[in-house]
Amino acid sequence: MFHLTPRHGQKSEFAGSYFECMKSPFLGANGHVAMATPDLESAVEELKEKGFSFNMDTAAYDEAGKLKNVYLDGEFGGFAIHILRK
Repeated sequence: MFHLTPRHGQKSEFAGSYFECMKSPFLGANGHVAMATPDLESAVEELKEKGFSFNMDTAAYDEAGKLKNVYLDGEFGGFAIHILRK
């Protein structure tokens, strides 16, 4: 429909870098919304300054120990919010 290349992952199916469909339920009553940023640490700090907190049990790190992605605490309209490094 959108002329995006499909990619099959272990936990999800992807359409280009825009869409992810998880194969089994995870966080969020209605699923999750993911947002990518080139500077994840700055995004996390900015959101913390605005009063948001993170579910560090969901944090994933790369081989060098840098944060790759993390979910915010709670749900927003039934959706979990997932922030990841672009």
